[in-house]
Amino acid sequence: MRPATTVAPTTTTPTAAAGSGGSASAPRAPAATGPRLQLDPVEPVARSSAAASAAAAVQEAQLRVAAMAASAAIAEQAASAALANAAAAADRLRALELGLEKLRADAERDREQMVALRLKLARAEDSGKLTPWLATGMVLLAALALWLWLRMRQLQRERQAAWWAAAKGAPPPGKAPLNPPTLHPMTLPPQVAPPPLVKPESTVTVNPATPPKPAFRDSLFASQQEPRDVSIEELIDLEQQAEFFVVLGQDDAAIDLLMGHIRSSGGTSPLPYLKLLEIYRRQGDRESYERTRERFGLPARYAALCPGAEYGPAKRWPHFKELAERLDLPVVLLGSPKERAQCAAIKGRNLAGETTLDEAIELLALAQYVVSNDSGLMHVAAALRRPQVALFGSSSPRHTPPLSDKARVLWLGLECSPCYARECPLGHFRCMRELTADRVLEKLGSDPVFRENGA
Repeated sequence: MRPATTVAPTTTTPTAAAGSGGSASAPRAPAATGPRLQLDPVEPVARSSAAASAAAAVQEAQLRVAAMAASAAIAEQAASAALANAAAAADRLRALELGLEKLRADAERDREQMVALRLKLARAEDSGKLTPWLATGMVLLAALALWLWLRMRQLQRERQAAWWAAAKGAPPPGKAPLNPPTLHPMTLPPQVAPPPLVKPESTVTVNPATPPKPAFRDSLFASQQEPRDVSIEELIDLEQQAEFFVVLGQDDAAIDLLMGHIRSSGGTSPLPYLKLLEIYRRQGDRESYERTRERFGLPARYAALCPGAEYGPAKRWPHFKELAERLDLPVVLLGSPKERAQCAAIKGRNLAGETTLDEAIELLALAQYVVSNDSGLMHVAAALRRPQVALFGSSSPRHTPPLSDKARVLWLGLECSPCYARECPLGHFRCMRELTADRVLEKLGSDPVFRENGA
């Protein structure tokens, strides 16, 4: 804009006023005279400059808004990153806390283990004080064991010397003859026969001259004494003496010793029978068995029945007579002279009291099968592994069973048995009376063990 210039006021004429105001008749001011105010026209350049300034301001404002938005986005990203860092820091803090707790737990466990080790060390130190006493006790026990072993060897030598003196017929002065013994019935020889012993070229004998056989070797198979109980020590001694004779190759002396024990004890222990059978099986003299059978005139196939029992009537089955009458094979009756009258009432060849123990063993070895009470001959048949039926009444097959895989036991197992009495204390004798002959025949006919032998 240019600076305004002062102009003198202009006066209008009535004609002009009338032309502009219309037909109104108002008083008119006197026309001014002098200079007039004149405005310069606005130039177009000034208008475009203002528009450009406004556009620039708007653009600047938009840039500021965009910058503020970018700053806000950056701030938001920074806030998100800060939150993520804070979360990671919290996680690390929790991990550190957990690690610290674990370290504390490990330290506590290590402390407890240290305390336990200290206690063990203290106890070990206390027990270490007893070590000399324990060592002294062990030395004393070893010395005692050595003394007992030497004492047992001395007693064994004395017994052997006594037996040798007795065999010569001159018992040592001041000492009674010793009773022969063997092992406990459970420590029996195996079913498989041991390999034959090789007899040495020069056999050691007590007397160069052949001593006469004892009388009981050729006497009848029977005990002339009442049955008696046999102690374990007596049985152990008997086995040692029998083994001593066997090692020296004196089988006949061992057999005489064992048979003498059977006679003196009444045959209550099965072990002497089993030791005898061990010797016979080692010898394996089958021809001798056949000669014995032929000498008694027996057929090639027969059944052996053993009705007796030295222990007492409570062990004797009362149905042997009925059984013998119903068997298909010829019957051979074996036993002692005391049982001869009992066997006489039974159908069959009565050899009770007519055989030696050797001959009875040989006849049992050739029998197709054996039926017996709980007696010494039952154990003989078991050791020979002959098919057999063992009849139990007052005794128990759990205590003294026939030790053979070919033995079959019949036992009623009543509430009153086993009583181990020599005679039925209740008088009814049901344990044997109710065990009928049909039961035995059924076993002989159904069991494969007996069918294989042609029962």
